[in-house]
Amino acid sequence: MLIKENCFKVLNILIFGMFFVLFFQNFIYFKELSLIFDGGHQWLTADWLINYNFGFIRRGMFGSFFINLPFEYQNIIFLIKSVLFVIYLLTLLIVFSIYYENLETSVLTLYLTSPLFFNFIFVNKDASFRKEMLCIFTIALLLIYQKTQYKAFYFLTFLFYILSIFSSEYGFMLFIPICYLFFNTNNNFKIKDIIFVSIPPFSYLIFHFLNSKLYESRSTLICEYIKNLNPFNYSNYICEGQINWIGYSLSETIKTTTQYYDFNYILYFFVAFLIGLVPIVVSSWFKNNLKFLLLQILMVLIFFILATDWGRTLYLFFSINYLIAMRSINNQNETYKLSSILVILVFLFIQIDYWKPQNFSYLSFETVTSYQNGILNFKNNLLIVFNEIIAFI
Repeated sequence: MLIKENCFKVLNILIFGMFFVLFFQNFIYFKELSLIFDGGHQWLTADWLINYNFGFIRRGMFGSFFINLPFEYQNIIFLIKSVLFVIYLLTLLIVFSIYYENLETSVLTLYLTSPLFFNFIFVNKDASFRKEMLCIFTIALLLIYQKTQYKAFYFLTFLFYILSIFSSEYGFMLFIPICYLFFNTNNNFKIKDIIFVSIPPFSYLIFHFLNSKLYESRSTLICEYIKNLNPFNYSNYICEGQINWIGYSLSETIKTTTQYYDFNYILYFFVAFLIGLVPIVVSSWFKNNLKFLLLQILMVLIFFILATDWGRTLYLFFSINYLIAMRSINNQNETYKLSSILVILVFLFIQIDYWKPQNFSYLSFETVTSYQNGILNFKNNLLIVFNEIIAFI
C-alpha cells in the first residue's frame, strides 16, 4: 500500500510541476493576449467593458467598476487586465493548495489529467480572459472558507458570487454548487447562508425582467460610448460581438444558437461530456452525489439552449465539480484499481478542441506536446519572462 501511495505521490508531483511550468508560460501568453485585448476585441475586450451607465443591462457589473474611473482609457484597460491577472494567480494558488493536500491519492491524478479541467482556460486564446474565471474563483474562495472558517473569505466569496452573477449568466451555474457546499456539508441551516445563496440570483432576475425590453437600445448606447473612449483602436466591429449579443431578446438568442445544432456538434460535446464524467464516476463521487449532479446537468441543458459555447459551459461545469470533489477526497472514494491507471494514461493523450467540433478528432498528442514544450523550454521561457518584467519596470 505504501509503495502505491508513493507512486501516485510522485506522479501527482510531476503533474503538479507541469501545471507550474505552464503557469510560468502564461506570463508570456498573457502579454500576447493583452495585445488582442487592447486592440478592441469584440468578445474579449467588449465583455469586460459592458456597464450600467445607461441603466441596468445583463453582464454589466464588472465593467461598471472601471469604466468611469478618472483615468485615461489605456489606464482603465491596464487596470482591468491587472485585476484579471491577480484573479488568475490567486485561483491557481488555491487550487495548488488543494492539490498539495491530496498528493498521495490516485483520485487526484484522475482529476488533474482530465482534459476538461483547468488547463484549457489558460492555454486557449478563445477561452482565456472570459468571465467563467470569476465563477471558478468564487468556488475556490468558498472551499478555502470552509476549511479555515475565516470570515474574510466568507465576505469575499459573497462579493464574487454577486459579481459573477451580475457580470455573466454563467454565474447562475454557481447556485446549486454553493447550496451544496453550504447545506450538504452542514446540518445547520443558518439564515445568513440562505440569504447568501438566494439574494444574488433572485435580485438579478428581478432587475433582468424589469429591464430586458431596454437592452437593445442600451447596448447601442454602450457601443457608441466605448468607441468614443478610444476611437483610434475601436472600429465598428467592436460592437458586433458581446455588446451586440446582450441586446438580443430570448427568441433571437435561441434562434441564433440553434443554427449550431447539427449531429456532429451534438455528438462531439456528448463525447466530451462522457469523458468529463469519467473521473467522477471512477472515484465513486458520482454515486454519492447523484442528485446534486443531476440538478446541475439540468442547469447545463439550459445553457446549451441559450449559448453556442458548449465547450465553455462543460468546462466550467466540470472544473467546479472537480474542485468540490477534490476537496472531499477521502479513503472511501480513493481507488487503486487498474482501470484508474488506464484512464490516467488515456487522459494524458487526450485533447478536446471545443472550437472545432466538426473535426471530431479528440484523440491526439497535443496535450502531451504542450507539457513537453513547457518542460523542455522552461529555462528559455523563464529568461524571457524575466526580460519582459525588467523591460516593463
